[in-house]
Amino acid sequence: MPDAFEVFYNRCVRTGQGSRAYKRRIDFIVLHEKFGLLAIEVKGGKIRVGLDGDFEQYHPNKKRWTSIAPYAQVEKAAIELITDCKADGVTYWIPADVCVIFPNTLRRDITDTPQTLPDGTLCADDLSSLAVLVPTLFSKSAKGQAWDRDAFLDMRRRLQNMPEATMPESAIPKATKNEKLLREKDEARKPFLYVPPKREIPQEDAYDFTTATCSHYDAVDSYDFLVTSPTPSLPPPSVTLKGWQIAVAVMIGLAATLVFAWIFMHPFVQHVFSSIGKRSL
Repeated sequence: MPDAFEVFYNRCVRTGQGSRAYKRRIDFIVLHEKFGLLAIEVKGGKIRVGLDGDFEQYHPNKKRWTSIAPYAQVEKAAIELITDCKADGVTYWIPADVCVIFPNTLRRDITDTPQTLPDGTLCADDLSSLAVLVPTLFSKSAKGQAWDRDAFLDMRRRLQNMPEATMPESAIPKATKNEKLLREKDEARKPFLYVPPKREIPQEDAYDFTTATCSHYDAVDSYDFLVTSPTPSLPPPSVTLKGWQIAVAVMIGLAATLVFAWIFMHPFVQHVFSSIGKRSL
């Protein structure tokens, strides 16, 4: 989305009092300073229009189609959001529109007459153009109403403070629960992960490798896993001689040269070499 749009994910709408007050959620809320608020409901999986004209969603676990009412669901959630804000002291007008997205189903697979789909319906065909299509879903009448920057900032603050919805244990599919249990067993069987101590590396050969905890988000649950960066290979150490070592080496070399020169310049050595030369002749 362009920078002028604020996007909030999986926000709860308060429907009562007490510890379970937040339970109705809105998948996405798009907020704009001039256009207002857009509540989006996302329905994954296979979607079709049944014989009675209602939308149906296929559940692989149950292996059957179930009737759904995504438009009524998101409209009710948007109304409850506005009602809750009004009860909390909001006096400004809140322009609100709704949208339903079927990200895993093409328009032609939903119904034989795709042109009859309700306004504000986006399908898999439209995913590549969301940044262009979503701004057009705000009602034209809302664009001319009194929705000023103060109202926008107040609503943004309210949405930021809203808790993120969590899926109740009873709503988690059985297959997902089994996968979670198997993953926990695998984690328990893993040996202790040894992290070698940090070594001093010359600045020019240093690598910014660290051990970090990364978070993996799942539609059902989140869990952390440890990521250890590989240890960089170091070049062979270079030998550096000190000044006094170089001076000693030079003096030894000069002494050896003088010794060999004295030996070859000695008269006895010259006499021996000359004798050998005469005998060879």
